[in-house]
Amino acid sequence: MLPRNCRLTKKDNFSAILQYGRFVKRDYLVARYRYNRGTQHRFSVVVSTKIASKAVIRNKIRRQIYEAIRLNLIYFPTERYFDIIILPHRAILVGSYRDIVKSLSALIPLIR
Repeated sequence: MLPRNCRLTKKDNFSAILQYGRFVKRDYLVARYRYNRGTQHRFSVVVSTKIASKAVIRNKIRRQIYEAIRLNLIYFPTERYFDIIILPHRAILVGSYRDIVKSLSALIPLIR
């Protein structure tokens, strides 16, 4: 699990990112992001009920994405820091954890 100071929690932050932020897409994930003036990246993972109706499945996907973020945190750009919301595609249901990691690794260089 990511440390608390690396997580997005406020509704205002979500609204600003969704309204004014940029986005990048890959096979299984979409990243919406916005520059922040802080000293670290902040993340949130949103898994909609459109992805999976059962909470157990949504929570499993969310945990896997957070773990992939935690393990790849050192590869995110350090010149600028961002608030990032990760939104999975429905195709993630047939993908594996390796596919999530591969898709996240492809997203990281595009966040600028």
